Amino acid sequence: MGYTKQTIAGFTWHSALIVGMTIVTGLKLMVLARLLTPHDFGIFSLVAIALGVTDALTQTGINITIIQSQQSVSYFINTAWVISILRGFVIAIVMSLLGVGMAYFYAEPSLQLWVVIAAVVPIIKGFINPAVITFHKELQFSRDSAYRFSLIVVEAVVTSLVALVTHSVNAFIVGMVAAAIFEVCISFAFFRTRPHFEWIPNRAAQIFANAKGLSIAALLSYLNDNADNFLVGKLLGVSTLGLYQNGYALSHKPTFGIAQAMNHSTMPIFSRLATSGERLHKAFYRSLFGLTVLLVAVAVPIIIFPELIIRVVLGDTWLSLVPAVPWLVAGAVLYGIANQGYTLLVSLQEYFTMNLHRALVIILFVGILFAQGSSAGLVGAAMAVFFARLICLPILGWLVVRKLKHT
Repeated sequence: MGYTKQTIAGFTWHSALIVGMTIVTGLKLMVLARLLTPHDFGIFSLVAIALGVTDALTQTGINITIIQSQQSVSYFINTAWVISILRGFVIAIVMSLLGVGMAYFYAEPSLQLWVVIAAVVPIIKGFINPAVITFHKELQFSRDSAYRFSLIVVEAVVTSLVALVTHSVNAFIVGMVAAAIFEVCISFAFFRTRPHFEWIPNRAAQIFANAKGLSIAALLSYLNDNADNFLVGKLLGVSTLGLYQNGYALSHKPTFGIAQAMNHSTMPIFSRLATSGERLHKAFYRSLFGLTVLLVAVAVPIIIFPELIIRVVLGDTWLSLVPAVPWLVAGAVLYGIANQGYTLLVSLQEYFTMNLHRALVIILFVGILFAQGSSAGLVGAAMAVFFARLICLPILGWLVVRKLKHT
């Protein structure tokens, strides 16, 4: 099977995964939106920020390093497992300390407790068998999709059941913990290759050498995705953040899911073609064109019928989101296109170029948001997301074309 067919196979399987995930996540959202308040969603968004920031700050890039390497997964597995376990405890400690500051910053005393409880998740996930990357590295897309889908189902079912009983934000936390435990269990059940607690310095050095660019990239990627949440929560309040977060999810899940499917299937292909010149050019431009067509096709109905979609998925309580959703959907399309450029740059280990663009988007977003002021509300935040991405996309295009000319 050629790389084009492998890309199509990977995209097909990952698209099936995204469709399944979107359905499951949509059903979960329909349940939770009717059981929990915007304030509950806002609190959980802040907990997720604490987890995401610390995760990005401690990014080692283990999976990407293994994919890029010509060595087998078993070559790295023991050292990768040790790094992953230690990293889980570091994340938990930093996350707990961050929770103290966030509780004060947002004037939400209960936030500290929720962050500390959620800090158990990275500790659990640190014990996941690194052999799971075999699915991706060896282009076993069907198995990878089944694996990932099972995690989404477990998290959605547990979260919904706990919400039905407690009507509390703790439903989110319990769902995350349950999914983490389940993932550790199946990561060992699915593979005969099992890690041992063994530290091999030269292999750790390979992982950490690659992590220098990836850790910055991970942090900037996270800030690119969540700087709006951080600022909306502070400027407009936690309850408004809950509204905004669901509007963002409603607009970004479908389009970003498609982008993820394409990124997931093309990343290993781009890595293999990194020195192939013309073949890499064709693979990138074909994937970008196909992705753009799909993104626009999915986005148009949401832009045209935002009120109907919000009523069906979230309910009438959330109708104040209607004016913001078209801006968020348009921003999601731009984000998906940019991510395909990032996928190419990561495969070529061009982290500086990618990080430069992400930093520009973040700086521009913050500038636009503050220039509008808090009076712009949800719509102003959504417009800041759209225009920051729109203005910076041509810059990324120029950087990518320039890099391709030198491969």
